[in-house]
Amino acid sequence: MANSANLRRGLLVSAAAIIVVAGGGALALRGILDPQALRARAIAAIERQTGREVTLGAMEVHVFPAAISVHDIALADMKGGDGTPMFSARAMDASVGLMALLHHRIQLDNITLDHPVLHLRRDADGQANWRMTPNGAQAADATPAPVRPVAPAAGNPWSVQLSSLRVSDATVGWDDRLSGMKTQLALGHVRVDGLNGARPTFDVAGTRDGAAFTLSGHTGAISLTHVGQDAKWPVHFELAFADHQQPAGHLTVDGTVADPDRARGYDLKLDGTLSRLVDLAPWVGGYDLPDARDVALSLRIVDGSTPADTNIVPLVQSLHLRTGAFDAGHYLTGLRVGSLSVDAAGPKETLAVAGAGNWNGQDLKLAASFGSLEQAEHAVLTHLSDSLPMSVDLSGAAGSLRVAGMLGG
Repeated sequence: MANSANLRRGLLVSAAAIIVVAGGGALALRGILDPQALRARAIAAIERQTGREVTLGAMEVHVFPAAISVHDIALADMKGGDGTPMFSARAMDASVGLMALLHHRIQLDNITLDHPVLHLRRDADGQANWRMTPNGAQAADATPAPVRPVAPAAGNPWSVQLSSLRVSDATVGWDDRLSGMKTQLALGHVRVDGLNGARPTFDVAGTRDGAAFTLSGHTGAISLTHVGQDAKWPVHFELAFADHQQPAGHLTVDGTVADPDRARGYDLKLDGTLSRLVDLAPWVGGYDLPDARDVALSLRIVDGSTPADTNIVPLVQSLHLRTGAFDAGHYLTGLRVGSLSVDAAGPKETLAVAGAGNWNGQDLKLAASFGSLEQAEHAVLTHLSDSLPMSVDLSGAAGSLRVAGMLGG
């Protein structure tokens, strides 16, 4: 009986101890997750990490499981902007890593955003608004951007880290003065995983001017605070086009970029197919594209610019192009192309062009060469300031014609 009484007493003491510890832990956790304190820490951390003014509206905190909801979010644009926030969203929901809080980190996972709007802008000199200038200990010989004063954190400063992201109904504006491109994308969904890792992955679906697309792939580690001028940032993307919900084409981009902000130091391999070339019209506004069918392209391009160049100078290192039939009467009355190929295996290799078709009912075959790929590209970039060797052979039922010599100069 005594043993039974001792057992019951021990169980009661243990249960009481568990209740006290659990209750104390819950109170401590609720103290750490106090909405007002967490909101103040988040604002201070984001402004310190980005050098931009941030707005966070009402915040709700849930303890079990640990999660937050924030309304009316905005991040200011870089200095010199038009006053429009670079980023805004009606609301954000995310789970919070509890262990990270003990190390003064607000670790946000499974982030979902309600109708986010992102304005991306790059000046003619390559200054991009997605590059941040941190304040405080994180700044590396950089002049901090002016932000409104915030109370300094006691002890170790807090930081905000993002892991995974889920977005629906997003709008992205793109204003690139460097390339002269300005557009707006409507994104049906965005899924990003491993944002704080070495290999973040992307899954995006959206439209541009009614043209639907999907984008998937991965990159190297993402940093919004600096650009590794000497590092080669790996990229791999697969872009698929659709026309009236039917597959229209596919493009794969593989390679590295040293300075993506200024489009410098790239070495990229592009492989793509298109059912109809004119389906690219919404993406290359201002260019008159022939209605070529069954287009296949494979090329490698590298950065050919010098430090003194202000323009983007892509150099093609290899090129293979195939097209099916299309009406070329817009360029030469009565001409219809049945097939066309353009090939050069390397920059020093001959640029060879071959084709077949008919002109005003007469069958024609074309076999031509235009020096090396390097010479041909130089001729295009310099408007034929130097001579380009050429050889063109046309043959058909009516006879044949050969033209050879130098072009330009």
